[in-house]
Amino acid sequence: MKDNNILLMEKMFRTLCGIEVDLLTEDKESSIRSKIRNYLRGKKGFGKFPVNLENKERYEGYGSKADALIKEIDEELLLNRYKKAFPRNSELWDYGLGVAQLYWDGRLKPNTTDESYFILALELMVKKDIIGKYDYMFNGKSPQEIIDENAELIKQNSTEVRKEVESQEYGDGSKTDYEIVPVHDFETAKQYSSYVDWCVTQGKSYYNSYTENGMGTFYFLLKDGYKEVSKDNNEEYAYSMIAVCIYPNGGLKNCTSRWNDTPSFLDAKGISKLLGRNMFKALPPRFTKEELNKKIIDEGTIYSKTNNTIVYKLGKQIYFYNRKTNKLKENNLGEIFGVQCYSSKFDKDNCIIIMSDDKMGFINRDGEFVIEPKYDSIWDLDRNNERIVKLGGKWGIIRLNSNGSYSTVIEPKYEDIGVLKGNNERQVKLGGKFGIIRLNSNGSYSTVFEPKYDSIWDLDGNNERKVELDGKLGIITLQQDGTYSEPVWE
Repeated sequence: MKDNNILLMEKMFRTLCGIEVDLLTEDKESSIRSKIRNYLRGKKGFGKFPVNLENKERYEGYGSKADALIKEIDEELLLNRYKKAFPRNSELWDYGLGVAQLYWDGRLKPNTTDESYFILALELMVKKDIIGKYDYMFNGKSPQEIIDENAELIKQNSTEVRKEVESQEYGDGSKTDYEIVPVHDFETAKQYSSYVDWCVTQGKSYYNSYTENGMGTFYFLLKDGYKEVSKDNNEEYAYSMIAVCIYPNGGLKNCTSRWNDTPSFLDAKGISKLLGRNMFKALPPRFTKEELNKKIIDEGTIYSKTNNTIVYKLGKQIYFYNRKTNKLKENNLGEIFGVQCYSSKFDKDNCIIIMSDDKMGFINRDGEFVIEPKYDSIWDLDRNNERIVKLGGKWGIIRLNSNGSYSTVIEPKYEDIGVLKGNNERQVKLGGKFGIIRLNSNGSYSTVFEPKYDSIWDLDGNNERKVELDGKLGIITLQQDGTYSEPVWE
């Protein structure tokens, strides 16, 4: 799936940049990367664009496989979304490249709640003429930070949309041609997989992602005779089946036609007109906030308990109950705050690894992020309160500080990091070769020798390592000055 995403992003870059070329053979790779790189360097604010377009590892799957991989995913959905969200000559045009970068880095995922709120925040800032407070790379901030900083704007918009819908007379819904089907689980969605290619009808993971693990929900709007409608009738086919996703708080997340070509097929007013009824009454949230509170507390298991907080686990999600306010923790948008836990328990640092949109981070027992979800993987090294983290395919090291926060000791740059016995040493891989780094008394790391061996192994003692180079095995020995001897080959 990673290769598919890379292909998607490459095509998005080419579309945004106005470069319309096919990427079907490896000999075209270099020229395409060069065009994109030069274009981005020519844009204001992109002189130091962080994407390494020369990195061949990010292009695995190109060449003869490219055409087949593109067909496996619905790339047009993403492209049409951004053509609409970031049209040329609009105020958001330059920001489209910044969003593409967020996708490339994996900090923004398609069809997620963060994506919906993030794009909405951008659109609202343009309307309010305050988008200029961010540069084209959003001042280096994450989508979640942008959402939090504009939470009041988003909440205000939600209130205004509801008031506008409620001020209209749509009727009681008796004259509509549509059947409203509540789709509160994947098993129900799957029943329609032969009539439409919406991803939520094809895989449970997609359904869970859209609905925040079932806290939100879907409604399928089925027009009379939808099974017999031909694809040849473009508009009639589009309106014959409509999927509406509802946030846990009852807001409209997205609306997709049967063609599955855009997540904003109809807005709240359009849906209300179609149904002949206020959509917020016709398509209510699966649970009220009170019902969600009760469900989490009654059905959840206690995962952790402190003087301030009880952590409940329901399904894969954990929720934080404040014992002083007697309320579940809410986010800045006024929604119940829940995250997917990845670890089996809170660690010695009183943190637990959590996952959001395939990214990992840390949260403490009070529901406060210690590290926002941004890493691809996190592993405990069981030494010096350190963990190795993976980001963008590279490994680095972070360390727990005395105040409960984490700091980066080594930026993710290695292909692998492994533990070695004794001497506070770790083996690191770079360019396909292994070397050794050592933890110093001041907490920093220094290079013992650069990566140059094919493999490095521990031996029984702490002062010798076994190495392999070009098929030969040898022993290197730690010297008094802290360096290692040249190999003694077997």
